[in-house]
Amino acid sequence: TVTGVQTCALPIYMERCVQEPAFADKIRSLFRVVIIDEFQDTDPQQWNIFRTLFFNHRPLFLVGDPKQAIYRFRQADIYTYLQAKEELLHTEQLTTNYRSGAALLHELNRLFADLIFPLPRIQSQLQYQPVFAGRQEGAFDPPIVQLHARHEEDLFHQVNLAIQAHPNASVAVLIKDRYQAHRFAAQAPFPVKL
Repeated sequence: TVTGVQTCALPIYMERCVQEPAFADKIRSLFRVVIIDEFQDTDPQQWNIFRTLFFNHRPLFLVGDPKQAIYRFRQADIYTYLQAKEELLHTEQLTTNYRSGAALLHELNRLFADLIFPLPRIQSQLQYQPVFAGRQEGAFDPPIVQLHARHEEDLFHQVNLAIQAHPNASVAVLIKDRYQAHRFAAQAPFPVKL
């Protein structure tokens, strides 16, 4: 079994190991191509390990969405994502979503269009890039209801009414933060999965 201390020490140990040419060559020999998904959740130490092992040694694909960089509590760092993006020779932006219908994506684009994600360490900001539908509406696309309220209690009441109007539907509710989500779940008259 791996203890918490060993888990914390492993990245430090790996950073040292990848500096050894024989070790790095052995790891590289296991992979022809490297794809790191959810790269926005990578911390600086992990990127240093991956960069040392694979950058300029193997085809390296980093797949990530900076808007989803939510694991700061685990040392994930949006600035690591941005640094890696600058170091890459070529970047592509995926602008077509094949999972969601046009109506949902239109509403999400509208919701995020005016939001600016500040990046204070580099005195910059991250602009939202709209995403477009790769398919038309399907049978399973959810109805979209946009609600506005001055007070949280009023908003929760409106959400409850909207959900009750679609009793057999799976419903997703975009909420400000986890604290508001827990407050919503506590008052909801039906089961809520967080």
